[in-house]
Amino acid sequence: MFKKSIFEVSVIDEEKYIEHIIERLSLHYLTRATRGVTRAEYWLRQYSARVFTCFILSEHDLGFVSGASLHNVNDNVIPRDIGVLVIIDKPSTLNEYSLAHKTLRCYCAAQNYTLDIIYLQANLTYSTICPQENFFLQRHCATVEYMRRNSRLKWILFLDADIGVINPRHEIEEFIHERTDAEIELIFFERLITWEIMAGSYLAKNTPFVHDFLTEWANYVSNDAFHQDDQGPLHQVFIERFAPSHAVTNICEKLYNNSMTFWPYMDYVACARSVLGIDTRTFGSHIKLIRRGDAWTRDGHHSESAGETVAPVTSFWSDRDFMMHSWKESSKLWKRPFVNNDTFQLEKCRLSSNRSRETMFEENWRYNETLRKSDKDIEEIIDKVRKDAIDGYEKSLKNIALEEI
Repeated sequence: MFKKSIFEVSVIDEEKYIEHIIERLSLHYLTRATRGVTRAEYWLRQYSARVFTCFILSEHDLGFVSGASLHNVNDNVIPRDIGVLVIIDKPSTLNEYSLAHKTLRCYCAAQNYTLDIIYLQANLTYSTICPQENFFLQRHCATVEYMRRNSRLKWILFLDADIGVINPRHEIEEFIHERTDAEIELIFFERLITWEIMAGSYLAKNTPFVHDFLTEWANYVSNDAFHQDDQGPLHQVFIERFAPSHAVTNICEKLYNNSMTFWPYMDYVACARSVLGIDTRTFGSHIKLIRRGDAWTRDGHHSESAGETVAPVTSFWSDRDFMMHSWKESSKLWKRPFVNNDTFQLEKCRLSSNRSRETMFEENWRYNETLRKSDKDIEEIIDKVRKDAIDGYEKSLKNIALEEI
């Protein structure tokens, strides 16, 4: 049974109760007070000024399969200007990503990042503004709307729900180099085990250019071929923006429209990456592509066909790592990295005058040390997977009789 925090309700079906609250409430309840503003005053201001779907239950109500907003963390501390955004369909979906979500909430609380979760099925505001039929594309439209509503946030880290934090000692700012990359506004990375540009996570600066790019991506109209949801359209937007007149573009489009299963789709991706330049790292003035294995999260896999090559990539880690992808509760292809998955209680993720950040990390991230490797060991594993990915890319080029241009 829930602990009711603002009103008393008798609950029999907890999930229906959650859905009921989301449907009825449009407010942005922040669990943090700002300097000089009491928690109650801050809540009242947000209630009257903003529209956002969330719960107003106590932090223990749903464990970590709950909250739609965590503008944490430490009372009287102004949060950073970087927000973390996860968009899913409904609250019950978080059950599949429970550990990933626990670690992400704890990390954002400790490091003072704003964390928001949007449930698109229940949020009429976002679902009305973003009517895309494909949920994965709809997320990028919702990201734009979220950025417009949160103008104080300079950058947004968009994350798939199955991305968790393995090493909380890293900071998101490590991947934003505003001094050397002053014009970069959108940062993607290569998937580790394929030759795709990853659609499930990116760093987006809150600018008109980014809003326009994400909107074009979200609105991309495809036929009924196999496109990996938002993955294929992302590559099409890249081609149309950065290589529209390339001699091979028409071949790529034909492959895109005729791919009906995974491997023909990967042949299309090889064509797209060839046209764009497989080693190209900047597109125009504003987009950066990070090499596979070097971004904030490492891509895993949840298919048995991945074989033994991918399993170590998904399970083993070192201090170089920050986040890990594919932490799905139903997947058997990764080993849980912690000795106790019941840690990450939110009250233990906050700092206090007598409790340091390092102490908080040690109390929550209690590792299964058999899965912890040296940076050198992990780099060797990643190098092997990189080589396998490039081999696959070159094989796809041969499949379509397309030499590297």
